[in-house]
Amino acid sequence: MMIDQPAPIAPEPAPKRKPPVSHIPRALAELKRRGYRAKPVEKWNSFAKIRQDLWGFDIEALRPGEILFVQVTGGDGGNHAARRTKLLASAECRDVLLAGGRAAVWSYALRGEAGDRKLYELREQDIYLHDMQVIAAPAPVSPRKAAARERALAKRAQTRLRLSPPPTLH
Repeated sequence: MMIDQPAPIAPEPAPKRKPPVSHIPRALAELKRRGYRAKPVEKWNSFAKIRQDLWGFDIEALRPGEILFVQVTGGDGGNHAARRTKLLASAECRDVLLAGGRAAVWSYALRGEAGDRKLYELREQDIYLHDMQVIAAPAPVSPRKAAARERALAKRAQTRLRLSPPPTLH
């Protein structure tokens, strides 16, 4: 005689993670409201599995007589300074400014909720050519690391001298 066994209970599927919030559509809508024609200029490099920006910017925006490149960031707004510093150090940003374009960093910070809508605050900061002169100095090197670097360079120079072929007299 066979006894009916209850059907095995399937495990509940893991809750789906929400994809990371991209603030690019929000920035595109704001640029459109201001009279720009804008397009995102970042792409996904599937080989390297990274996002690549055009000259370090996420969005290119045009309106008659003006071209604007925007780097967009989100979260709590804490990434704003890092993005600005990155642009100030980039040669591509300098070239954009020298060519007559404008460059800006826009960051969106979550400032509250209204019902089921999240409210974001936009912080925008233009990058100017004269700002690019004020780039932070490199971090100081500890004396121990400086001495180790000097020893390595000296050893490399000695090795190069020993391995070079002797001069031949003909």
